[in-house]
Amino acid sequence: MRNRCAGAKSIALGIVCVVCVVLVICVISLDRAFSALCGEVTFSQGQSADGAYGATAYEIDCGAVGDFNLKVKLTKKLESGSSTERHVLGVMGRFRASFEWPERRLLRVTVTCLEAGQCTDAETENVRKAVALSDRRWQALKIEYAVK
Repeated sequence: MRNRCAGAKSIALGIVCVVCVVLVICVISLDRAFSALCGEVTFSQGQSADGAYGATAYEIDCGAVGDFNLKVKLTKKLESGSSTERHVLGVMGRFRASFEWPERRLLRVTVTCLEAGQCTDAETENVRKAVALSDRRWQALKIEYAVK
């Protein structure tokens, strides 16, 4: 009788292990599937006067599985011909960003509502919080932010 119980326990343990592995695979697959559903739309680009730095603003839209996100990415061209990049701002919601280069190593990023004047106070506060946490420097570049 004991051997039968031990055998049944081994089979049950094996089934539990297989189910756990299958669940992990399913979770990973679903994460990748939902990520693939997200689209990126670039809506603003700028470049420093000497062409050493570039700035790109884009929106990530994951449809029904997530909110819109505004992202700002900086790129620096390296002497080797390759480039390096860094994301310096991320804001949940539908916003736009524009760029000014008032000086050679100064970038001004202005974040506005998708439709001018349509931001709620909560959305504006959301942008201000994201800006407060964002990088002010990257490499030799100084970054300023404005929220309108």
